[in-house]
Amino acid sequence: MIVFGLYPLIYAIWLSLHKRNPVTRKNIFDPSYNWTKFLGDPRFWDAVVTTFTYAFIALIIQLLLGLLIALLLDSDRKGYALLRAVADAGFGEIPNVGHQGGSVLGLSKYSKNIDAAWLFMQWACSKDVMTRCTLAGDFAPMRLSSFADPRVKEKAKVGSGTTRHLETVKWTIDNVMASEPDMPLWAGFSTNEIPTELGKLLTNQDYGGDPKKCMDNVAAMIDKAVADAGL
Repeated sequence: MIVFGLYPLIYAIWLSLHKRNPVTRKNIFDPSYNWTKFLGDPRFWDAVVTTFTYAFIALIIQLLLGLLIALLLDSDRKGYALLRAVADAGFGEIPNVGHQGGSVLGLSKYSKNIDAAWLFMQWACSKDVMTRCTLAGDFAPMRLSSFADPRVKEKAKVGSGTTRHLETVKWTIDNVMASEPDMPLWAGFSTNEIPTELGKLLTNQDYGGDPKKCMDNVAAMIDKAVADAGL
């Protein structure tokens, strides 16, 4: 700072107090010569006015843009979150996009009646059942047809079991849907530990039919694996 900032400034002021002889190339100390000359020059004052005008305009623009960007970053409206940073997302998620959670329905090797289970899965994922689940509220359908179902659209209003959120869910799926978080362990959890323990619960092979006991055990298993991996 001293070499590239303070020293050049002091040296420039020192030179301004001297008059340079073009013949002898010597500096003659004359404090009033340069200052009287440029202070009386209209071009100097034009430059001063122009500089301060641009500085003032730039300051106003910077303040307004800074305030606007801050408001956008703090907004929950569609699309505005695109300005957020990677630091706002966890496990290496892609920021500013949707990460739709969900459930996986599959046949367990612990099933005592595979044929019946397969028939149940087809029924549970059918168009009408998915729509009925959606109508129950607090549910994001797994079938696109449910989003457009007249019964679902009719409930898109304030009240119990509202489906108003589905418009945003559908927009997110169509426009800003991304992959799962960058957490390699999750692939194992979602295809092994979680469905296996749920299979034991639902077939009464463990947990004594207590869902809380099952989920507490699943949570403990995942917490331990995450901690062991240093995540």
